[in-house]
Amino acid sequence: MKTIKEINNALKGAEEWQDWMMEIATDERTGVQKAWHTWQKRQDKKRQLLQEHQAKVAFDLSYGSIDTLVAGVDEAGRVILLSN
Repeated sequence: MKTIKEINNALKGAEEWQDWMMEIATDERTGVQKAWHTWQKRQDKKRQLLQEHQAKVAFDLSYGSIDTLVAGVDEAGRVILLSN
């Protein structure tokens, strides 16, 4: 059995779900559960940010057409389009 500190470090370095996390999800130690919930919240936040970004990109692309030229990119990373 890993220590809570080892589990915390492993979760901090994990960017996506891995098989070894199944054991952590069922671990009853309070410290492990706290670390697990923190990791899950971080993943939820990443998913939310990605969905928001994809919605913005879809919105931007909804104004484009085949004959549209890209004029640049704004500070948020969105494409600025010009029509012919």
